[in-house]
Amino acid sequence: DHEAGSTWIACVMLLCADGTNYAERLFAAQTILSRLRRVSLVESVDIEMEIGMSAGNSIPNLFETVLKPYVEWMSVCNPLLFRMMDNHSQLVDDEERTKGEISALTLSGLSFLTASSGSTENNPQLTALLDTIGNALATTALRIRYTTASISQTPPQAATPIAVIVIMSSSLTTAFTTYNAMHNTTDRHALNQTIAVSMGGVPDLLSPGGVRGFLSVDPKCLNLLSSELRNWDTGIRIFYNCLQPLFGVRELHGNILTSLEKWVTVLPIPKSYIDCVMPILKPHFHSELKENAFGFATALFESAQIEADQIVVAKAGMLEAAAEEKKKKASRRRKRWQEKVKKVENVELVPEAKQESYFRKDVACYLCSLILDDIKGIILLEEYDADEGAMVWACASACVGSCLPHLVEIRGLDPQQTELFLNNLELLLEICTSCERGELMLGYEPLIFLYSTVLSLEQKQVGTDEPILKMAVENIYQCVMALATSCAYPDD
Repeated sequence: DHEAGSTWIACVMLLCADGTNYAERLFAAQTILSRLRRVSLVESVDIEMEIGMSAGNSIPNLFETVLKPYVEWMSVCNPLLFRMMDNHSQLVDDEERTKGEISALTLSGLSFLTASSGSTENNPQLTALLDTIGNALATTALRIRYTTASISQTPPQAATPIAVIVIMSSSLTTAFTTYNAMHNTTDRHALNQTIAVSMGGVPDLLSPGGVRGFLSVDPKCLNLLSSELRNWDTGIRIFYNCLQPLFGVRELHGNILTSLEKWVTVLPIPKSYIDCVMPILKPHFHSELKENAFGFATALFESAQIEADQIVVAKAGMLEAAAEEKKKKASRRRKRWQEKVKKVENVELVPEAKQESYFRKDVACYLCSLILDDIKGIILLEEYDADEGAMVWACASACVGSCLPHLVEIRGLDPQQTELFLNNLELLLEICTSCERGELMLGYEPLIFLYSTVLSLEQKQVGTDEPILKMAVENIYQCVMALATSCAYPDD
């Protein structure tokens, strides 16, 4: 008769087994990630299924029923995983926390073993596998930090004082020290690769669904996580401190920029960190890592176009994916959703969101001032092939779309801001006078943003620099006429 076993153990063994191909390992990693995102730790780490117990039921003796057999199974899977589990002596009379700790150790060990198998440079398959395991580790850290019991308290709080990023980094460090003790080595290559890729899984927790699928957690958890990652001491500072020591390893620059791109997509970053990132960003606008460099810049510029109401919804744990889903819901459910959004918008998050929205735009203008010459130079000299062209022009479009509306609203631009404003106007006109249809299309959105801002200023009769406003209006006219004439309507 067929007997069901543990999905978790089967996937772990498949990731460790010799002779498995890339597709099989990626499928196993995606299965683990999908289960962790969709169900609780108690259900997703279904170790007890291997001995005939039902997953999710109360387990009377955690050590005898779960930990001891699991250590034995890890001895079959891999020596590193066995040693990590065997050294894990801490036992808590809480199934959720116990499974969370052993799953974090298991995933960090799997990530370290994967990174040890080669280099991520010019190896997208290894990078994708590390990224999937890293996302699974980040999801586990989230569920360890914010449990069902902790968020049900008033007010909701964390179950452990250790931040999500620290839980991840400490688990990865445990794998590193265990491996080094076993092999008498101090090589940090695998650890560096693992950190560079895996840290991108932290901001991914706040990303709206997508290929990762729906994250089934209470919105209170995401609300607390959002506040945690936006906090200087528990968020960006730790995130940056994990990545900064790797800046000197050139082969990891692509992975680091990708992780930073994921961060700026959903979370703000201060100007001081832009200065720190420039040494690994600016050179790669002209290297084989051009895609990573432009990806980071484009993500930061596009994040500056997020308005305060969208930030409020995101900070409240109501991800944009849910906002997209509302289009598919029945009218009653859509109405309930709108009521929830309106209720959230009435709380104290609104002033903070407006401040963050302004902060993002200001940082985008600062980045623009540092890299605009590179963007314009690449466009002018056409330093790109057919595949790279769309990426370069998309970055240019996002740049002017985030900077021009912000600069035109500022009263009393200083000389540097005025120069930046004029350079962005020139770039917008360059986009709108292009000979390529795809590039022309990229001019529509920033043009609408600028026009809407100018129109709003005129309607509100808000005081602004008259010369700046006139230049904006003149540029809008030139761009609109350029787009109109480029349509090449039939003569008849």
